[in-house]
Amino acid sequence: MATGTVLVVGQNADGSPAPFGKVKQDETGDVFAFQDPNFLNTGLVVGSPCTFDLIPDPNNPGLSIAQNLQLLVLAPPQNITGPYTGNITANVGDVYTISSAAAIVTGNVTINGGKVIVDQNAQINGVVNVSADGIIVARGGGQVKGGVTMSTGGSLKVVNKGKITGNITMSQAGRMIVGNENGPGFINGTVDIQRIRAFDITAGSSITGQ
Repeated sequence: MATGTVLVVGQNADGSPAPFGKVKQDETGDVFAFQDPNFLNTGLVVGSPCTFDLIPDPNNPGLSIAQNLQLLVLAPPQNITGPYTGNITANVGDVYTISSAAAIVTGNVTINGGKVIVDQNAQINGVVNVSADGIIVARGGGQVKGGVTMSTGGSLKVVNKGKITGNITMSQAGRMIVGNENGPGFINGTVDIQRIRAFDITAGSSITGQ
């Protein structure tokens, strides 16, 4: 189950809201069209945080569309700014931000539709498993010193001098972003892509392997 915001709501001929439009996925920036007969019962409007399922577009092979839109109820944010020993699980609506050089997480991270951000030279010393359209973000010198596995729509964003030092395996993954307008990303392990929706890498970013 992906998370994002309602970007566009269509209109009927009389100007009333219609049950179609577009959503924008969190962090990846991907935009998906939706046509959901239950949309008008959800209370969602433009800008509302939401969850949605991604399915193959029957009219455009290789593309995806959103359906089953629901209001996203965000859990209180979890901020880790110092040493932390233990595993972390981020479900849909959970956002963990690990920031500062003193923030060293020793343990494994499981992301089931949630989001984990490693920022400001923080580190995760463990493996990361991303599924259910969740996302792991390494930026601002943040590092994941372990392997990353992405499946069932899980995504990875490594930008602004973020780094992954372990190997990456992707099976039915969402999107992999290495570098953006804020700066390059670095991957020092191997990358095994079995299936992924999209993969972007910018000039100055690198995947060096081991």
